[in-house]
Amino acid sequence: LHEDKRPFAGLYGKVRQHSAALRNGICETLVLLSVHGNNLFRNPLGIDVETKVMLLVSKLLTPLTLEKLLSHDRDLPNYAEAAPEEFLRIIKNDLDSNRVVFELLTPADTGIFGAGCPRTGLLWALECLAWRPQNLPRVADILAQLSTKKIDDNWANKPENSLQSIFRSWMPQTAATVEQRIMTLEAIAKNFPDIVWAICVEQFDPGSRTGSSNYRPRWRSDASGAGQPVTRREDAQFIRRCVEIALAWPTHNERTLGDLVERLQALSDEHQTAVWDMIDAWASACSDEDKKAQLRDRIRRYAFTRRSRTGGITSENASRARQSSAMLSPADPVIRHEWLFRAQWVEESAEEIEHHDFDYRLREQRIHEQRTSALCEIWQQRKFEGLAKLLHRSGAPHIIGNIMADLIEGSRPVLEFVKYCIAGTTGEHASKYEHCLKGFLLKNPDPKGALPAAIETAFGRDGLTTLYLCMQFGSATWQEVEKKGLRQAYWSQVSTHWNNHEPDEANELIDRLVEVERPLAAFHAVHLDWTKVETSRLTKLLHAVATTGTEMPSSYKLRDYEVSEAFKTLDKRPGVSSEEKAQLEFLYLAALDHGEHGIPNIEKQIAISPSLFVHAVISTFKRNDGGTDPAEFVIEDPERRSAVAGATYRLLDRIRRVPGSDENGVINLSELKAWLTDVRTQLKKYGRAEIGDQCIGQVFSRTPVREGSTWPNRTICEAMEWMGSDEVGRGFHIGARNSRGVHWRGDDGAQERELAARYRNWADELAFEFPLVSGVLESVAASYDREAQWEDTDARIRKRLPYG
Repeated sequence: LHEDKRPFAGLYGKVRQHSAALRNGICETLVLLSVHGNNLFRNPLGIDVETKVMLLVSKLLTPLTLEKLLSHDRDLPNYAEAAPEEFLRIIKNDLDSNRVVFELLTPADTGIFGAGCPRTGLLWALECLAWRPQNLPRVADILAQLSTKKIDDNWANKPENSLQSIFRSWMPQTAATVEQRIMTLEAIAKNFPDIVWAICVEQFDPGSRTGSSNYRPRWRSDASGAGQPVTRREDAQFIRRCVEIALAWPTHNERTLGDLVERLQALSDEHQTAVWDMIDAWASACSDEDKKAQLRDRIRRYAFTRRSRTGGITSENASRARQSSAMLSPADPVIRHEWLFRAQWVEESAEEIEHHDFDYRLREQRIHEQRTSALCEIWQQRKFEGLAKLLHRSGAPHIIGNIMADLIEGSRPVLEFVKYCIAGTTGEHASKYEHCLKGFLLKNPDPKGALPAAIETAFGRDGLTTLYLCMQFGSATWQEVEKKGLRQAYWSQVSTHWNNHEPDEANELIDRLVEVERPLAAFHAVHLDWTKVETSRLTKLLHAVATTGTEMPSSYKLRDYEVSEAFKTLDKRPGVSSEEKAQLEFLYLAALDHGEHGIPNIEKQIAISPSLFVHAVISTFKRNDGGTDPAEFVIEDPERRSAVAGATYRLLDRIRRVPGSDENGVINLSELKAWLTDVRTQLKKYGRAEIGDQCIGQVFSRTPVREGSTWPNRTICEAMEWMGSDEVGRGFHIGARNSRGVHWRGDDGAQERELAARYRNWADELAFEFPLVSGVLESVAASYDREAQWEDTDARIRKRLPYG
């Protein structure tokens, strides 16, 4: 199955013929036979059991394919423990040829319904084999090779993490001696230097260290007595060798030297001096100012620290840090000051963070002054050439433009700067020039001045449109856009944002953006304060957002909470009928599904008009009598028919209010009976009587449970007894079971037994007055009894099996 369908494999009929317990038991039997089989059977029977197990594992996995790896995922650790040599041979041969294993190393879904992490079984298998010292070199080589592929997800079990755990200095996850681990590390460094470098520097990182246990063999004694924190002597021996490996690294660069700078506090005075010697030598030989600037920034952030003066860095080495930083200072002012504009927020140095009276406001002022001074130097020395270079490398072009507005004076220089930015909006870095111009015009808005005319003369109407797009998003700009006849071009492209608009502005931008079919952009600009939006504009906007399909949804995200807030505001407004609000709620069923607002207006309309409920059932479910629906119910287009069915199914699943209820939830039985009679008559006419009764039963099951009261309430019981329908009971049973929702599993069936007792108590209370309802509740209780028994049995099986 495709990975998005794997969590629901059972719905697609993709289930194993044998239980996980049986599969696991057979696999562990293979391990036991491999470990002890020859002692038991070779001499008496002449059978080489270990070889037979090896051949079976080989048959199961070869030729190796992605499908086999996925299908055997949970069994791979057992296969590895049963046939270690064969398993390593299969994986190594694949890495040398087809590299199927790499197909497992894709980002895994981290959602609640994710299919899990497909690489887990393989990594556990390799971790299992790494405990045996003789296997360590081969396992480390395989994991290092797998670590070359970076996986961008939130799962912790990645090849590099398994490798780090194995070589963790203070709690190694292998039974190999410290000498054997060092030899292995040095061996794999020849082919995978980057991987080994990361392992080495991790060992002497000054930060706190945490670690968890790797997968351990269940039947072999390879991990016996291993995997616990080691002695300080052994820890120090491994760390010392990692430091020596790092300092003797064949070729250093700005990254490796920066890693050493980050860890200076963990090094001895002698080693600190060696680091600065290497940095000075590298700086003298390196002609790349970008690389020098990167290392210089690492020194700024990690070597100039208050803690460094009290945490083991001598004054001599602190002085060396200053000297090295000066040596690395680039001659190019753009590269020298780039760190100030790399992002909107300048990352603090450790010295700033550690200062006892660190004040962010004063720091912001200081950073602004540094940025202003840097831009002044760049502008004086390099003019537009330097500005362009800085913009191309910057992640904060808006700030550059904003500061440049303070540095450039006079109408002509301002015009030249604006013309330069507008010319840049047609090139490779268009967005950066655009944001720079926006920052500049924030301090020089001038929508009515001489600037627009000069830009139109130089660039034509396209350039003029770009100018207005970069001006402040407000009525002053919009008025000039109207005068120039640029309404369509402007509103089709303008980037909107919340700006605490006045009510007139908020309503005007809704009109203009809906006019050009950009309702999501309008929603984004006003959603933080719906009180400023006039009622007719709010209904128009909500309708347009739901029905306009030309706008790219990725531009502006529509969040369920924001939709719910809009509907809560609309509900308080006069002048909008319940029918209109119900129509809008239907358009937003998915967004309102779990929101605070819900669908109260649809529920009111369904209570008033039984035909709406009937139409929803007809649109969702097929007839069961072989008849033909009237033309008004038939949708020819398959895609539209499927979309409507999905929406009406969601509606039927969302109804919480029982027809005949007042605002306080009190149900009028006579009104409910009249509604039920009408609905059931129509559904019987259209061949959907049974499924219709089930839908009614599910609505009944959603009535709230009140503490200390019998459930369902008396009116619902009377209605169900009056109907006397088994299908209503079946629907009620389904709804009651579904009401449990997503839940966390316990170790056994205790949760299910508690639920069974709860439903059975209600059934007993209603048995004599409402026998039909009592029987339905008893059936729910019995289903939980069966589930509890299944969970108890499963728990007993799991306790007998050594899952670790």
